[in-house]
Amino acid sequence: MGSIVAINSERIIGDTTAQETRYFISSSQATASQMLAAVRLHWGIENQLHWVLDMTFGEDQCRIRKDNAPTNVAIIRHAALNMIRQAKKKRMTIKRIRKAAGWDDSILTDILAQVF
Repeated sequence: MGSIVAINSERIIGDTTAQETRYFISSSQATASQMLAAVRLHWGIENQLHWVLDMTFGEDQCRIRKDNAPTNVAIIRHAALNMIRQAKKKRMTIKRIRKAAGWDDSILTDILAQVF
């Protein structure tokens, strides 16, 4: 037996307040606080990883959808993101480091040297 979860959320941006109810279906019979923690964990991962991949690599715009290609490209993106994060300097965004590595072979070599 599972559960249906409804989470009411409120987001305030400047003078605008938006309210939303999100519904989840789960096979778990966890308590309300455990379900809330699981949902927050999911969105934490979504915000920390997917958003970065989309903003840096344009992941949502990618049209690779056939066979093993989506998985293979995702692995390459994750590896590249991890390398860039290790080499990240203060005051440089991940997107800027990626562009700089594409323009300057010495920056690319520095990034790869830290990993290998």
